[in-house]
Amino acid sequence: MIRCFQWLSLGLLIALTACQQMGISSQNELDSVDYQTAKQRLKEGDMDGALTGFLRVIDQLNAAPESHLEAGVIYLRHRNQPIRAIYHFQRYLEYNPENRESPLVQELIMSAEKRFITQLHGDPFKERLERLDIIETVAKLREDNERMGAELTQLKTQNAHLKEDLGKAQQLLGQVFEEETGEVVSGPDTRVVASTNVTTQNQEDIQTLLESSTNTNLVTQYKVVPGDTLYAISIKMYGDASHIQRIFQNNRQILSSVDDLRPGQILTIPR
Repeated sequence: MIRCFQWLSLGLLIALTACQQMGISSQNELDSVDYQTAKQRLKEGDMDGALTGFLRVIDQLNAAPESHLEAGVIYLRHRNQPIRAIYHFQRYLEYNPENRESPLVQELIMSAEKRFITQLHGDPFKERLERLDIIETVAKLREDNERMGAELTQLKTQNAHLKEDLGKAQQLLGQVFEEETGEVVSGPDTRVVASTNVTTQNQEDIQTLLESSTNTNLVTQYKVVPGDTLYAISIKMYGDASHIQRIFQNNRQILSSVDDLRPGQILTIPR
């Protein structure tokens, strides 16, 4: 029992002595002439002299966390030697793992690691970055192609509407010409009606038809964004939700249903 007590006392004495030595070493580091000289060199911008002084303190003392930190910063920011910087930063964390500056030192280690990677011979990540650039370019080209395809489809639809309205106008002109002259005109020859004398009522009918045809084809384009619905687009473009079917019917060539909306689609919105 006495022997156990003796061993326990000896262990406590050794631990206390070690703690005292660490405290003395830490205090000695800040008070040492070499440390003070290195700090002065640092203020003067003499990085070589400051680094030499901090390394001398590290060699002289068992624990010199502040000198390790200063040396690591110099190696990283002024010598461009990230591996040596990482070593000194890690030694600082070994002495002060719970210090309030520890998170900052962790960030410095990450910065040094990134710099080391960029210094690797041949830039092994270059190929991967180039591949990512190609993927992004292809995706953009695909999006542009889909957009141009949608615009072409809309132009074809508008052209078909114009042809249909032109046919109606030609038919009406033919009827007017027949009523006024008794002659039957069909096909492209209906254009001669423009030079005949027609009644005021018939002229008004023709003008009404042409204006109706023009108004029918007055449209605007709308690009679908994430979260859009025909309900929201109707309110946005017309001020109310009563035009959902109108928008849908005018875009049947790209919409299979009122819910078939995808970001990037170009819709034709009739006015």
